[in-house]
Amino acid sequence: MGRWTGGLSRRGVPALAAAMTTFAIDAEWLRSATVPRGVLAGSPPVWFTVTEAGAAVLDALETGAPLPHGHEQLTDRLLARGAIHPVPGAPVDVALLTIVIPARVDAEGATTLAALVARLVSDPESPRVIVVDDSSDPPLRIPGAEVVPHDGPHGPGPARNTGLARVTTQFVAFVDADATIDAAALCRLASLIDHEHTALVAPRVASARTGRNGEYETALSPLDLGPVRAMVRPTARISYVPAAVLVASTRAVRDLGGFDGDLRWGEDVDLVWRAIEAGAGCRYEPGVRAEHAPRATVGALCAQRFRYGTSAAPLARRHGTTLAPWRGSLPVLLIAVSWLTMWWQIAIPLTAVVWAWFVIGLGRTGLAFGARIRVASRALTRSAGQTAYAIRRAWWPVLGLAAVVSVRASIALALSFGVPIVTGLARNRPRRIPRWIALRILDDLAYGAGLWWGAIVGREARCLVPAVSVGPVRVG
Repeated sequence: MGRWTGGLSRRGVPALAAAMTTFAIDAEWLRSATVPRGVLAGSPPVWFTVTEAGAAVLDALETGAPLPHGHEQLTDRLLARGAIHPVPGAPVDVALLTIVIPARVDAEGATTLAALVARLVSDPESPRVIVVDDSSDPPLRIPGAEVVPHDGPHGPGPARNTGLARVTTQFVAFVDADATIDAAALCRLASLIDHEHTALVAPRVASARTGRNGEYETALSPLDLGPVRAMVRPTARISYVPAAVLVASTRAVRDLGGFDGDLRWGEDVDLVWRAIEAGAGCRYEPGVRAEHAPRATVGALCAQRFRYGTSAAPLARRHGTTLAPWRGSLPVLLIAVSWLTMWWQIAIPLTAVVWAWFVIGLGRTGLAFGARIRVASRALTRSAGQTAYAIRRAWWPVLGLAAVVSVRASIALALSFGVPIVTGLARNRPRRIPRWIALRILDDLAYGAGLWWGAIVGREARCLVPAVSVGPVRVG
């Protein structure tokens, strides 16, 4: 497989210079008045040193002023590292977009799907909609859509590939049968594919606040990646996007061979990572919003999370340590573990040493001492949070067994589950608190159970083992 080199036709798409001059700075952007010719930004964070002319570009990006002539070289650098993000421009012509919907639904699901298609084709000028019927019962008949039947249930990946084979337009949008979005929003997302290094774009997929699980899913749906724009890459703040709603360059997806039909779950994550490896970047654009139906019962929610967990082993086989549950340096891992287990004689001195290392290392940037303290403290705090996340998602079976004989393991397990519950209750203020707490715990337990089941059955341990570096400690 070669590297994707863009080559998109510009018919119906604004020229790069006109379409990509509106940018938003990343949420991690840090620039000090004492160092106007530098900025710490991106995910992972990178220090950029610029010329005086570059400083004028940074000023314009921060204030929203028109960008100076000749900004492209610097803005391309910033875009490539996720320090800035393009803002969707004018929607592309609907004639350039085809929508593919994989579906295996019952009669109630067919009604929901029909409503989605009706919304997508509601305007006089509407995109072509292809519904791939992956053995629904009864067989689908959807007004406004071209229904392509499968001869048996093959799964969402092969169903999307079947639809992709019939696409003749420049852009394709993959939309789940129980999602809600309109064609104009999809065309806005397609406008971001104009940039030569972006082939995939996903919106924010929020959970509909319906059913008994709606309150929980609204806050913690695995499909909802939050309100902050991001360039997607495995080691970044947002490492994947789901294909619940995904807009792409048709050529790029075909060059990648489409979705991996051997993957029953995680085929969307695999496609995104293969695209990134091939140089066809992916962006997350929460300014465009879709909705997805939550799982109706506790059992359905746990089954979904379990299946997501089982996808990690085959993904690790394809992408190596990208699926590691924790990634960072050995000293930072030791700090997080020592605090979670209340091993004070290790935690306090080691934290002081590594924190000082961070602060001193940031001295070369010229950032004020207070800013360096904030950056270093934030890095260590996040590492602790990542460790707690790994414990409750991937390592809880091991810690659970150890907790039988170890008080420290019990403390680490309790803190890893307890702190997110307390902060989540404070932030979301659910009305059904006991149910919310139960779902919060079951969510992680179900995913972890699926993770271990997949690792054992697939004989693949890389999805369980941390990716620990022993080199110098660095921020980000």
